[in-house]
Amino acid sequence: PVLLAGDTAAAGATLVFYCDDPAFTAGELLYNGTEVNGTVVQGRFKFRRNSPPTAANLTVYASSGISVQFYLPVSTPSHQAVACTVTSLPLQGNLSQVDVDFASGTAVPITAANTAVANAACGLLFVSASGGWGLNYASFTYSVVQVPQFPADAAYPPVTGTVFLSVAFEDTTSTLVNSNTVATFSEGTSSVPLQLNATNVNGMMVTVTLGSLPSKGTLYHEGRPITVLIPGIQQAQLWVSAVLDFSSEWTDHFSTNYHAVQVIGPPRVPGYGDNPNAWSMWNLNGYVSLDPQLTYTDYIVVQFAAKVYPSQLLLLQNDGPRALVRVRTPDPRQNGTWMTLWMGSVSAADPAASIVSAIHICGTPFPIDILRLEFDLSVYQTYSEVAGIMLIGTYDAPSGQIGPPYLLEYRPPELGWGLDGFRFTLTDCPGDYTRMSDDFYYNFSITHVNHPPSWVPFVTTSVMESAPTALFLNGTDVDLPASPTTLTWILRVVPTAGTLSLSPSGSPVLGVSSNWVLGSALYYRPTFTTSSAYLGCGPRFADSFQVQLFDGELSDQTRTFNLRGMTCTHCAPPYVFDATQGICQSCGGNLVYDA
Repeated sequence: PVLLAGDTAAAGATLVFYCDDPAFTAGELLYNGTEVNGTVVQGRFKFRRNSPPTAANLTVYASSGISVQFYLPVSTPSHQAVACTVTSLPLQGNLSQVDVDFASGTAVPITAANTAVANAACGLLFVSASGGWGLNYASFTYSVVQVPQFPADAAYPPVTGTVFLSVAFEDTTSTLVNSNTVATFSEGTSSVPLQLNATNVNGMMVTVTLGSLPSKGTLYHEGRPITVLIPGIQQAQLWVSAVLDFSSEWTDHFSTNYHAVQVIGPPRVPGYGDNPNAWSMWNLNGYVSLDPQLTYTDYIVVQFAAKVYPSQLLLLQNDGPRALVRVRTPDPRQNGTWMTLWMGSVSAADPAASIVSAIHICGTPFPIDILRLEFDLSVYQTYSEVAGIMLIGTYDAPSGQIGPPYLLEYRPPELGWGLDGFRFTLTDCPGDYTRMSDDFYYNFSITHVNHPPSWVPFVTTSVMESAPTALFLNGTDVDLPASPTTLTWILRVVPTAGTLSLSPSGSPVLGVSSNWVLGSALYYRPTFTTSSAYLGCGPRFADSFQVQLFDGELSDQTRTFNLRGMTCTHCAPPYVFDATQGICQSCGGNLVYDA
């Protein structure tokens, strides 16, 4: 029979406890006994359900380089003791043992997997590596088993869980890494790829900002030459044009009061204080389900009427605390992954201060028209209202900003040797000079390549039949004053109606392959003569010769130089001698005696 309260049993009787209630976790049986002398004594039996332990996944939020203390989320319904074991280590940061209250003793690093957690409450301590941060910075796994207290306790198998470690960025002067580089090219070569190694120990995206351009060659980015370094100048100030998504809004089913659409366009609030013409968010506790590993309670995704290169954000919060903690934008280079442009902390409401917050956001190497603003209302446990959002930037891109994969091209000059190069800096937030690296340099050594010389055009020249004529042939070499510095003319085809020599006397006569230095006079003496009985009008004869210009390594093409003999130096009236043409003008059929 089932015993009821008030029933009696003989001393030494065997009692059986049977539990048929699935919800039962613990209970007790009180009993009294009376001694011979009449003293009443009391005893009790305690009953508990022997149940397996539980484990859960946990997200731990930490700050870069700052330790965080936490307990593994383990328990048993019957409140029995448990034993925890770290079964795998985080790939980044350091995990340590601590005492149960985190109050005394030295943290002992856990350096190997399958290490038992020393304190009974399964408390641990974690710190990220110096400068380390990230949304999914690291994780580790653990297991938990029940500690038997009685021989009849069932041996339940261990259960497991995972701890995710999310480390917030705290370092505002992140270390940016690169190295100065020297490369050697030749004049006139085709474009050469330049891979800049831009990294950030904090893991944030780095932007390369050019501080100077090469003086000889040309830099190209994505196939376009970079010829000038200027900031964007076409200013843009844009209010929100559309709301794409939001986490919560104070709902009025009969109007749009306090709805997220209130942030569209210029604000319509007179000043600080509650106003239905603003968006009111209301998630005071817990984090939005869209992204549970980020510490914020509300968000709104807005779009602007045009894409701009961002520089600043104006936020009008007309009621509640200044709760904005993060501003992000989709990165088209990473398949739309959210890229952080600004992070901050919550501050208390200040009605006396301006409701406008001017926030410098990081620039991007691509234009944007979508922003995601994230707010945290859990700190002050009160609502917050936003009346307007303005994006400030430029329609045109600031020149000289290079994002991943940091690939440039350098095209050496066709002519120009010696040293060349450019200067650049790195930043994880374009426009914020406090987060800019020191200068780095990419230097080039351009080796000289010899170019063939070229001749200066030579017009047909008139020569006298009766005397030698000095000729000066002109040529140039783009390599001067580089070696070689001497240009030489080489005679390839001699004239047929005269001779060439290096002196007025006509000796020696130059033949095929003879040469002379550029700048020296060359003398032509006609060998064709006429009798005094010759009467005529017009050029007396024509002649030519061919030469080649040589710089010691390369030659130009062979050129022909034409000569024309003059028949007279005076004309009988009424005709006039034309020295340019070497003839008597308008001779017609009249004969002129050649003196």
